[in-house]
Amino acid sequence: MAATPEFEHHLLYAERADAPIVAADLSRFTTATALPPGHGRRARATRSHLRRKRFDIVHAHSSFGGLYARVAARRARTLIVYTPHCYAFERKDIGALQRLAFRLTEFFLAFNTSVFAACSPREAQLSRWTPGTRVVFVPNVAPRAKAVDVRPNGTPPLRVVGAGRAARQKDPEFFLACIREARRQGVEVDATWVGGDSTLQSTAEADGVTVTGWLPREEALRHVRTADIYLHTAAWEGFPVAVLEAVALGVPTVVRRIPAFESLDLPQFTSATEFADVAGEAQDPRLRRILLSRAEVALSDYTPETQRLALLSAYHSGITK
Repeated sequence: MAATPEFEHHLLYAERADAPIVAADLSRFTTATALPPGHGRRARATRSHLRRKRFDIVHAHSSFGGLYARVAARRARTLIVYTPHCYAFERKDIGALQRLAFRLTEFFLAFNTSVFAACSPREAQLSRWTPGTRVVFVPNVAPRAKAVDVRPNGTPPLRVVGAGRAARQKDPEFFLACIREARRQGVEVDATWVGGDSTLQSTAEADGVTVTGWLPREEALRHVRTADIYLHTAAWEGFPVAVLEAVALGVPTVVRRIPAFESLDLPQFTSATEFADVAGEAQDPRLRRILLSRAEVALSDYTPETQRLALLSAYHSGITK
């Protein structure tokens, strides 16, 4: 929204128990309307809302948002822009038949999509459903924040922070495995997972890992700022804002090697053992500065300016057709 202030922004949203919405965030929109529970009711409410007022552009975000919008609207009358934020058929926690069903659904809905505004090069590649599909890479960006300096000494413990919901996608269990392995190899680690729930707290307690539970964004970022290493362990992603935020804060960042990062030269690892090796080296602040510099270069195109130009390309090209 901040990238295109010349447009009026009207929000339709669905609440989630594991990701509470801060009321102040809604005040920036011209209107903000909560959708009712249930997929059928949400699709009907979306159709009703779009019929009450003529919108030039409908920009749908994530799988369910993309479903509701593309069932409710028609590209012949309205420019429909879709950002998947990780296709559901990329999930690793479901079977092959369910992934195929998600893929086929996306394929058929693509014919009622004007422009795909993909949040990563990987997502852009997946969005080319037909030779004529219009795809624009629109990078996610981190809100501007004051960076911190890399802690100048190598005094243990090494502070490692991860973040996310207590969900298979974010894979906090792999985070715990990485911490266990680093300690097994003799690295003194102080580890915190920002987010999660009471079940994860109980599991992590046995590993000596702090789980904060859900926190408002600013409080969550205060935890990230204290880290020597931000460790991103998600098993699949579109492109995570958490990684962008950590790097913007000046925190050395390492990520699990997954398809979302395959085109970027970010510091990556595959196994808990590989992370333990990185953690051992990262006790030296000089290595942490190298990790941060490498991530900053890799993400140099993920800027508000680039995002704005890409969004305007997606919006105006469709409007003028």
